[in-house]
Amino acid sequence: MKNQKPHLWAIAQSKSIARVLTAICIATHMSSYSVADEQSKTFRAGAFAIDISPVEFPVIVNGSMTQKTAGKIIDPLHARCLVLDDGEGQIAIVVVDSCMLPRELLDEVKDLASSATGIAPNRILISATHTHSAPSAMGALGTDRDDRYCHFVVPRIAQGIQRAQKNLVPAKIGWAVGRDEKNVGCRRWLMKPGVAPTNPFSGTTNDRATMHPGYGNENAIEATGPVDPSVTILSLQTLDGRPLALLANYSMHYVGASAVSADQTILVFFAAR
Repeated sequence: MKNQKPHLWAIAQSKSIARVLTAICIATHMSSYSVADEQSKTFRAGAFAIDISPVEFPVIVNGSMTQKTAGKIIDPLHARCLVLDDGEGQIAIVVVDSCMLPRELLDEVKDLASSATGIAPNRILISATHTHSAPSAMGALGTDRDDRYCHFVVPRIAQGIQRAQKNLVPAKIGWAVGRDEKNVGCRRWLMKPGVAPTNPFSGTTNDRATMHPGYGNENAIEATGPVDPSVTILSLQTLDGRPLALLANYSMHYVGASAVSADQTILVFFAAR
């Protein structure tokens, strides 16, 4: 795809998408085939990246132990929307530049999108990239949700799904799973007794596990669990090979950027128009 000319946006994807990619492929009755099956059903795909950057400041930003605010945009936030149609039904996948999204907010988005597109709410999958530098759509740790931003972002995400549906064109699909062992790691470590710091939320002083104990920390015994090095890819192209969307998953936590920012560290390309 390096020689293709359409303008592309970078996205990061959350772990939940990987768990449903197989189900998506089954649901759309495809196995890396190109457009029509023997029954002349046409597979179509449409993509759209809608800007969900806040327009009013300051905004509350979550992801930290205590509440903080931001007063400017470092780089824009997007809800990247994908609609797939196998000729019998449609599904939507949405990746939102946000730390977390609560069920009640997602249900609002799905109801609005379903009313506009006819896609059933239970056929719409929405996930967050888990950036720690976006407006707070959900209270977490010591941070409240930003109600003003939530009222703004709900109809924007629904509109993005609607625009992706309008962009549906005959398409072909392919998928694959690779591995990258270098950039993943378990951040939670078992520590020697009595050395873990006091838990700031419970006040306990005898925790045996801590996050990010530091490289070479002699008090760290072992990681508390395995890692997932899989890199899962879902590629969508027009019939003549022009990229429509490339959806990927890799199990990394956020890296860190000043708010407001999508904090995109794994680059995957997504056509917006």
